[in-house]
Amino acid sequence: MLKSNIRSMESSKSIEMKCPHDKLEFLGDQKGEKGVNKYYKCLKCGNVLILSEEGTWYEVPATERQ
Repeated sequence: MLKSNIRSMESSKSIEMKCPHDKLEFLGDQKGEKGVNKYYKCLKCGNVLILSEEGTWYEVPATERQ
């Protein structure tokens, strides 16, 4: 669903390890300059996905707990 439009902010992960992000939880939105940015959390991998006000998807990798 989202994976074709997501830009990864961390390029070191290989494609075969990529999560399909098919189970998302809506976290909320934040007012931007012209519109609203929407934030989602993947329930499988923990990454946060951001849909910008321009319609671009961004992915923020989850931090690994030690």
